[in-house]
Amino acid sequence: MKDPNLTQVLETAFDDEKAKIHTALPCRVLKFNAQDNTVQVEFMINELSRDGVSIELPPADDVPVQFFRGGDFVVTTPIKKGDFGLCIFSERCIDTWFAMAKKQEPPDARMHDYSDGFFLTGFSPRPSAVKDVDLDGVCLRTLDKSTYLKLTKGTIFINGNIQHQGNYQLSGIMTNNDTVSSGVSLKNHTHKGDSGGTTSKPK
Repeated sequence: MKDPNLTQVLETAFDDEKAKIHTALPCRVLKFNAQDNTVQVEFMINELSRDGVSIELPPADDVPVQFFRGGDFVVTTPIKKGDFGLCIFSERCIDTWFAMAKKQEPPDARMHDYSDGFFLTGFSPRPSAVKDVDLDGVCLRTLDKSTYLKLTKGTIFINGNIQHQGNYQLSGIMTNNDTVSSGVSLKNHTHKGDSGGTTSKPK
């Protein structure tokens, strides 16, 4: 067997260094901490050693979760065990930023490390792909589409029961069916007349 030449030695060294630069991996939720907005995840792709041995990575703890957020507003989702997502890894150690929200030097020299991940929800493998995706508007829905709010150009569609607290302002109303308020039908109610009788149904 020939000794490796300089090119082979350098290529091996470069490959070893590249293997330490972690960018992103698909993962699955093991636990969700709603108070801290963090998850514990398991990585769905193993490492592979130079001699072909599959190495299972340990779970990552306290991984910050991304919610769609801006200003005083946020959209949250109830993350559950078994949910898939993508874990991306910071260039530098995020410990101080995450704990104190402060700008300063990283407390550790590590780079592109599995310890410095962020969890992005919504990524799924093909067997878990979202079915019946609407192509004509924005839809906020359950996976089975039994309940949804759909925004299209000029029209908002809602399917499901609505519970409302607070004042309600409405300009114009039209319904093709009966409306019931406090048990009284708008379509079929009657009124007592001055003579003690009752009026006919509304027309």
